[in-house]
Amino acid sequence: MSESDDRNKKLIERAEENRLVRKIVLIALSVLIVLIIGGAGFTYLYINHSLKPVDAESHKKVLVTIPSGTSNEGIGDILEKKGVIRNAKIFHYYCKYKNENGFMAGVYQLSPSMTIDEIINKIESGKTYAKVELKLTIPEGYWIKDIAKRIAANTNLSETDILAKMADRNYIKTHYMKDYPFLNEVILDKNIKYPLEGYLFPATYQFTKKNPDLDTIIKAMLDKTSTVVNKYQDDIKKSQL
Repeated sequence: MSESDDRNKKLIERAEENRLVRKIVLIALSVLIVLIIGGAGFTYLYINHSLKPVDAESHKKVLVTIPSGTSNEGIGDILEKKGVIRNAKIFHYYCKYKNENGFMAGVYQLSPSMTIDEIINKIESGKTYAKVELKLTIPEGYWIKDIAKRIAANTNLSETDILAKMADRNYIKTHYMKDYPFLNEVILDKNIKYPLEGYLFPATYQFTKKNPDLDTIIKAMLDKTSTVVNKYQDDIKKSQL
């Protein structure tokens, strides 16, 4: 084989390699574009689905309490827990996108059939379901004994009875622990006087009854704690503390 033929053969082989490389690159780019379009499409469908009513045919009415000072993210957690929206995070980002931040504390009657915009308008309107009969403010730094005294001073509940229930481990376990995952078995340690110490969030709470029962008050406080703690759950698990 002459030098010229050898050179031509190498040029042909190089050309074939270049064609193969271009073909592989084209296929890879095509796959990448499909994945990007598919991912964007899935994201759009997911967000669109999350913004729709939970159940457009529902006639169910749900009372939702929004405590004073609750953030948009916290409100989303409450609404998702009550079953009137599909996704708290989507609600939060949707509110940021629309610059919705004029939510009013209170007790609202909502439904799984409502759209997110209807829910937002309702909570922004301040038109509560029922007149607020009791505003209970728990300041920061209050211990269980202080909270019991504050509740007793504003309701017909006895401070002694409140503290007795707060020290009753079986009562705490059956009434609260199953509904609030952040309350684990550690709080039942015999060396802890009141298992819920540190878990009742300081805030102003509104009730439609002048004398709500203790469970209603405690659950409102635990709900508030839940909305604050939930966004840190992943970090808490990673810390292993």
